[in-house]
Amino acid sequence: MNDSCDIPPWITSSYTGEQGNCVEVQLPQVAGVHDSVVGIRDTKNRRAGALYAQVDTWRALLAQLADRLRGMARAIAAASPPRPTTARAFHAAAVSGQPIDDKAHIRHALDVSKAEWIRAEPKGVQLDDCLEYAFLEHSEGRNSTTYVVMRLSSAPDGLVLVFTLSEWDAFGKGVIDGEFDVPEHVPSAC
Repeated sequence: MNDSCDIPPWITSSYTGEQGNCVEVQLPQVAGVHDSVVGIRDTKNRRAGALYAQVDTWRALLAQLADRLRGMARAIAAASPPRPTTARAFHAAAVSGQPIDDKAHIRHALDVSKAEWIRAEPKGVQLDDCLEYAFLEHSEGRNSTTYVVMRLSSAPDGLVLVFTLSEWDAFGKGVIDGEFDVPEHVPSAC
């Protein structure tokens, strides 16, 4: 038996650009070993690892984001017009098969202690472990850029994923369209 057949694939939003730079998600699809958690990682920094959330935690995030992002997607699009990709960067990604990590220089410079974390929980329910995200502004000289950071509430000093607004926008559009919904037959961990 080939165990790799039981591992669900990693997917990105259909709104992701040609290079596939986005929030990358591994949804549980079949009953078995991988049926109770959802993986979340950054396509540009796969080596950093992934956050793994219980299905009910993931569903709470999707519900909250779908509500918030309907209006936010328009604001993000207005705040960050698409930047043209240089032919050199696009060629490097095409040749290597790996996305260009344009956040490598910023990841360790972000001060997540200043983040105002938003807990993704169902209304009226407090989860012991939930996904948290925040919009974090970073300034370099006269330039200021906003990033979206994500972590698990149970590991506040653990892995923090960092996404650009355009990556978060593509993810949000996919959330609104149901691209990251966990199949109905997959139970929550409750």
